[in-house]
Amino acid sequence: MTKWKLFEKLVAKIQSELSPDAIVKHDDYIRDRVTGAMRQVDVTIKKKIGQFEFLCAMECRDQKRPVDVIPVEAFIQKVQDIGASKGVIVSSSGFTENAIAKSKQAQIDAYCLLDLNDFDWNSIFKIPFVVDIRALDKFGVKFIYNGIPIRPKVPLETVLLYDSTSKPIGTALELSLSAWNNKMIPDEPGLHVNIPLTNQEIYIDNDGIYIKVEAKIMANIVKQLYWGELNVSEVEGFHNISNDELLPSKLTSEALDLWNVENHYSKIDAISQLAVQPMMVVMLRKSGSLTEAEPEDVAPKDNTNF
Repeated sequence: MTKWKLFEKLVAKIQSELSPDAIVKHDDYIRDRVTGAMRQVDVTIKKKIGQFEFLCAMECRDQKRPVDVIPVEAFIQKVQDIGASKGVIVSSSGFTENAIAKSKQAQIDAYCLLDLNDFDWNSIFKIPFVVDIRALDKFGVKFIYNGIPIRPKVPLETVLLYDSTSKPIGTALELSLSAWNNKMIPDEPGLHVNIPLTNQEIYIDNDGIYIKVEAKIMANIVKQLYWGELNVSEVEGFHNISNDELLPSKLTSEALDLWNVENHYSKIDAISQLAVQPMMVVMLRKSGSLTEAEPEDVAPKDNTNF
């Protein structure tokens, strides 16, 4: 099979994966509305939406040089002649500036193929990436016995708590960390109060007598954004040159390492400040050691809920 035919088949395969609810056909024929003749189209996408028929025509250009304006103009005419709702040109080698300008004017999308699996069309590929890390900045735990707040005399990492059978269930620090890791504490930035430490009954050992208490967490959540580029080991899809949008049907990246993000990615205040918008944003909850604080250090001075 010729290389250009393989290129067309790959485009059809990727488009099938991107639009599984549509009919994607390689080497299709559509009747010309002017002449009545059947016109060959490299790839078609057909879908019925209500009483309407949607047709997208895709032209595949596997060549060594960037696609110039002449084939773009010819395809624009073909799209009009067959009555397609949308037209897309897919190139293996990019487009000239004039070709891009002409395609934009006619609302024809210009795609470049993304494929690291085939030697003929592979390339080194990285994706702009933002990691949104949420972390516990400070926290405190309030214990209540018979409606009266009580303050442990020791740090939370040594306050051992028990269940109704007097069996230890962990320290207040361990249970606070568990509540964060199990998403019992919201990850929205800001102050969160009166969050149950655990869903089970809690007891404290008071000189050999186990007393039942309520335990409520107050936590301050902080947010930090990091921008970087993620190496991609496997990708299939398209790069829409017309609007710089990436359209992957398959993507496998290197493992996301939190230490690497915090030490090698760039801190940013907002995504809107980036010149290049990220392809994706991933939010991570940062686990690990917690910073215990007195309730008055966590909450505003006029807060009376804690």
